[in-house]
Amino acid sequence: MKCPLCKGTSYVFQLENSYISSDQGSFSITGEIKSTTEKEEEIDIDILYTGKPRSLQMQLQAVLGVIGERERIEGMVSDDDIYEALSSDHGIGRTEGARLIGVLMRDGTIYSPRPGGYKRTP
Repeated sequence: MKCPLCKGTSYVFQLENSYISSDQGSFSITGEIKSTTEKEEEIDIDILYTGKPRSLQMQLQAVLGVIGERERIEGMVSDDDIYEALSSDHGIGRTEGARLIGVLMRDGTIYSPRPGGYKRTP
């Protein structure tokens, strides 16, 4: 999705001999323009709504799916089982898997009733 006002185009200015002044809540930047570049960027709408990019959300859903499947069978899922399933089924390595588990723990989506084991929060 592109910005409807600027059509997704933003400009980057390099300034020399510049200073910033403010007056009643607004500000202005004064200086000599050294160079200007135009950048076109896509906006990830998921970041605006959830604070997380879509790619991260999909990886987190993969981790939750693995925990959910194994939790129904085993009750609590060991971290080694999660890493193995993520690696074989989703191509997510151990380091990235540990980071994703940490994100889910901080969000309160999963918890660890004992070290090395995880469950979804009821």
